Amino acid sequence: MKTVTLSKAIQVILFFVLVFGGLYFAKPFLAPFAIAALLALLFLPLSGKLEKKGVSRGLSTFLCVLLLLIVIAGIVALLSAQVAGISKDLPQLKENVSKSISQLQGFISDKAGISPQEQQKMMEEQKSGGGGASGKIVTAIMGSISGILVDTILAFVYLFLLLYLRTHLKSFILKLVPPENKENARVIISKASKVVTKYLTGLGMMIMMLWVMYGIGFSLPV
Repeated sequence: MKTVTLSKAIQVILFFVLVFGGLYFAKPFLAPFAIAALLALLFLPLSGKLEKKGVSRGLSTFLCVLLLLIVIAGIVALLSAQVAGISKDLPQLKENVSKSISQLQGFISDKAGISPQEQQKMMEEQKSGGGGASGKIVTAIMGSISGILVDTILAFVYLFLLLYLRTHLKSFILKLVPPENKENARVIISKASKVVTKYLTGLGMMIMMLWVMYGIGFSLPV
């Protein structure tokens, strides 16, 4: 009895190790696929309405992807405008930072007895010693940006395929279900897609409302 229990425990542990190990190594594929799956559920009602109006599935899927691109481009343009607005105040920010640094140097000079010239020399030595580290940081940042671009392209490709081949995916899932449970499976799939779509739509509306409210609040004069 103990041998059987121990064997089952080892099998369970091995199962979890394989599952989590597989998820870890499949992260480059699963991360954009999961994002694409959520976006597909969000755009599923729009694609269905377009198809009911006589639009082909390929064209409706392309329009959904194009709409997502337009939304992302609008967000990027809005953020760029905000950054441009901040850059106009950059000289004033630099002046304020310089004053704060001067005050900090004076405080250190009074408390620690280190003159501002010695502090400046120490900072320059630290900068010269950290050149290699800064190069590594820049390389890591560029690698992260390239990884984000690749994941974004993969997410768009997966989104197109999930919307265009959703009938085949549903048929594949139903084939895995016993014949006597196929009708229940259809109902569950339909209800699950509706619930997830409503949840994501409500979450998106809440984010947009908070964005507008924060934008209005920060734009008001103090």
